Amino acid sequence: MFYPWGGYVPSSEPAVAASSTLMVSWHGAPYRRIIDGSSDRVIARVARKLAGMKRPVLLRWGWEMNGDWFEWDGSHNGDDPAG
Repeated sequence: MFYPWGGYVPSSEPAVAASSTLMVSWHGAPYRRIIDGSSDRVIARVARKLAGMKRPVLLRWGWEMNGDWFEWDGSHNGDDPAG
């Protein structure tokens, strides 16, 4: 399942068998929005929803960060691994 940063993330996913692990691909955000705390409420809200699923969840955050086509990749963040 793919979900946008700051957008809807479900608190359950009934279409996935209970015996399987749900993988949630969650869009990243520019590092500055995470470092400066402006995304804290978004992160906390999504964490509560995923924890509330009461099942294993694999969170795939900010995929393809090694490229140059997403706002969370290195080229958009000063090519600095520390952000």
